[in-house]
Amino acid sequence: MAVTACGGGGGDSSSSPSASATTKALSGVAATGSAIVDATVTIKDSKGATATTKTDTTGSYTFTEAQLSGFTAPFVVQVSGGNIGSATGPANTSSLFSVATSASGSTANITPLTTMLVAALSGQQPSDFFSQIGTTAAPNAATLINSQALATAQSQVINTLKSLGVSGSDLNSIGDFLAGTLQAATSTSSTGNVYDNLLDIIAANPSINIAAVTTQIAVETVTNNGGKSPTGGTPITQSTAINEDTYGGCMAGLVAGNSISGVSKITLTEQPEDRAHWIYTSYKLSDFDPATGNAGWNASRGEDTEGAAATKLIEFPEKTITDFTNDTGSTTTAITRPYKYIVSSQSSANGSKLLKPWYLDLNDYWSPAGRIYWGYKEEGNDDNPGDVGVGKNYQFGFTYKSDRPADLALDGLKKDVEVKYGPLTRTYLKNTDKTGSITYSHTYVGSEIITTKLGAIKACKYTENGNVTHSYAAGAKASDATNITFKTTIWTAPTLGVIRRDYEETGLNSDSKKVWSASQSRELTSIVVGNTNYGSAILNDSTFGACMKSTKLPSSLTATDTSLAAQNLMGSVFEYTANYNGSGYNFNWRKDAYVQSSKVGQATNYVKFAGNDPLVSVNAKVEPYYFVVPGQYQGSVSSYANLQALSNTPAGTTPSGSSLATNFKLNGFAYSDAATNAWLGWREEGDANNPSSSGLVGPSQYFMQAFAAKWDAFPAFWNGGLRKNVPVTDMRTQAVKASWIGGGNDIDPRDMKTEALYTGRGQVTTALGSFDTCVLKTTYTITWPSWNTAKAGWKVVEVNTEHHVPGLGVVYMTDVEDDYTDAANPTVTQWYSNKARELRHAIIKGKQYGTLPAGVNPLP
Repeated sequence: MAVTACGGGGGDSSSSPSASATTKALSGVAATGSAIVDATVTIKDSKGATATTKTDTTGSYTFTEAQLSGFTAPFVVQVSGGNIGSATGPANTSSLFSVATSASGSTANITPLTTMLVAALSGQQPSDFFSQIGTTAAPNAATLINSQALATAQSQVINTLKSLGVSGSDLNSIGDFLAGTLQAATSTSSTGNVYDNLLDIIAANPSINIAAVTTQIAVETVTNNGGKSPTGGTPITQSTAINEDTYGGCMAGLVAGNSISGVSKITLTEQPEDRAHWIYTSYKLSDFDPATGNAGWNASRGEDTEGAAATKLIEFPEKTITDFTNDTGSTTTAITRPYKYIVSSQSSANGSKLLKPWYLDLNDYWSPAGRIYWGYKEEGNDDNPGDVGVGKNYQFGFTYKSDRPADLALDGLKKDVEVKYGPLTRTYLKNTDKTGSITYSHTYVGSEIITTKLGAIKACKYTENGNVTHSYAAGAKASDATNITFKTTIWTAPTLGVIRRDYEETGLNSDSKKVWSASQSRELTSIVVGNTNYGSAILNDSTFGACMKSTKLPSSLTATDTSLAAQNLMGSVFEYTANYNGSGYNFNWRKDAYVQSSKVGQATNYVKFAGNDPLVSVNAKVEPYYFVVPGQYQGSVSSYANLQALSNTPAGTTPSGSSLATNFKLNGFAYSDAATNAWLGWREEGDANNPSSSGLVGPSQYFMQAFAAKWDAFPAFWNGGLRKNVPVTDMRTQAVKASWIGGGNDIDPRDMKTEALYTGRGQVTTALGSFDTCVLKTTYTITWPSWNTAKAGWKVVEVNTEHHVPGLGVVYMTDVEDDYTDAANPTVTQWYSNKARELRHAIIKGKQYGTLPAGVNPLP
């Protein structure tokens, strides 16, 4: 390998060969997660003498004893130039640094980790430390390079990276950053060892920008040293190496300027499942008739048109999968970052709104080694309302060739200099007829202060501009976009990563007529980095799911082991129904009523309502329950206000003036979709052993069944995704069959509007104890279709409020129903129901909570 030497005290590289000419004095590997190939490695001793060598195809370098003859330990090492992964890979545009205490067969790897270690050691920009060692500008530099100081510096780097979400076990697994065994991935050997894998993990962490974290570590050292660099040289906060000439310099400058100091943050004691939350401030889609140029289908889902609740993106932590399907159809290991794209409200240009919520599961994919982008996929879920068209069969995505080259690291982008890539071939999922070819470029623009959901932040800005051309094996249709241009503008901040992203695209057909356009802007609202939550809290009560994750059961709650099947019993605090009698209300008060439910779902065929089509069977699971009324009392009140006031009757008593009527039992069944858990409906019927005076002897005397069309069922996912005080509305078709409707044979279709509202935390005291709860309020409004003239103007309003806790589910609920079923008196409640129930007994996963009332046997 060619070498040169210069400087005071330096050895003469042209000296005659000897044993020392080939004996290794100092060696190591230069890598970023892939080997840095054909790069220049420069060593500098404590007096300023330098020598250079080159890295080979594995990133390895060596200085011999002859090359370092006359050099004085300790040493600083720099790698610059070369290419990533192979001699033809992306250019390496960043310098990395390392140190060595001696050159007697020693090892000094050169990586982002060793660069951070140099920053921790010196409190300087590593490039400043390299240039000033051996000079009067940094008189203490050489004395810092000792084993004790290096161990302290490595611990500082580890603690910083742990705070940014890197696993402590991963960081400790490689041992010494400087001398640990490092085998770097290359174009011919795609898998590195554990050290190289750690570098990939760090590169993949969206909260870690190498330049920014290096600066952060150096700033910490300066702060801990009274505002000065331990070297006596230029402290990081005064370094001229921090500037906006490059993207990396911009990020380093933002750290030095503490650009995110105004962002609120919370220290977490436990990790949420979500990593970050985004809000779409704008989102517009349109397709166009190429013949006329007129817009056809279009949708708006952003905050600017729909309000803050419209569209949200939830980001989850990255994970490794082994079943990624690449461009050849083979499965392989990949890194994926999952998201949920959630649409709560959507409007079209004609003013119509889609009130049914839906979501997509999204994934980006990268190679495990080298962090090369491999593709994207979005898919629907059968949990969504079926008529929205985003069930499990909906899928879109693409992959690139697995051996595609990597992009240049962002840190190396120079201001206003466009870096171009491509063309790259795209293979589309579920569309073998279409292939794509993409070209794109990255341009670093500079820094600017922007105001986002996190506040006013100075951020670094870059753009990605590109073009995708499509070809179709069967020929392109007039509505096919054969040429798509796009532009993405991205703002980033240290630690937080991307804080805002704007995107726009236009699709033209083969005649250059516009057939498609899209634009969107999204902003980060909250993110968890390590044990810190920046922005709005994720693990608190901001969503129903977050509330449930952060709510604790009371320490006084006890449970005993049992072999009985899962079940629970909700006992009535109060419960009564009433009918309007023309001037007041006749009521039935149900004393000591309870609902005993089996929580063991059994497979069944469920007959669902299918709009105007006949009833059809679907796979479902059914959970039986029993509604038992040991004693029902009757009475009357003179007004609706007095009727409502009956709920103040002390628990365990009956309203004054009431008399015992009868007791009865109803057998019930709750149905949900076997595949998605979506609610399908319920059925209740009289028990054969009821007294004849009840009028509820067997299903022939009494039954009622409510059907919900499968594709209109409210998604089970949405309870967890509900945001505090942000209602989500769903329109569904419901039908009822009952013993009193056409002799039990007729179907009574209804339109049901469901508004689900998570209201925040609550507190209740029940027979099981005092609970902190998460409160879910659901309002059902039922009307009859216009063709049903016999029930024109009828309306039913039911408000159900549930107090949920983790593990036990609902521990307290209230339900109030008003039926307005007299068209001549549309504001007068004709039938009324009011109840409050509490959980008194539950068996969950072999644990029994509470006790059953006297005379009640557990379900088998």
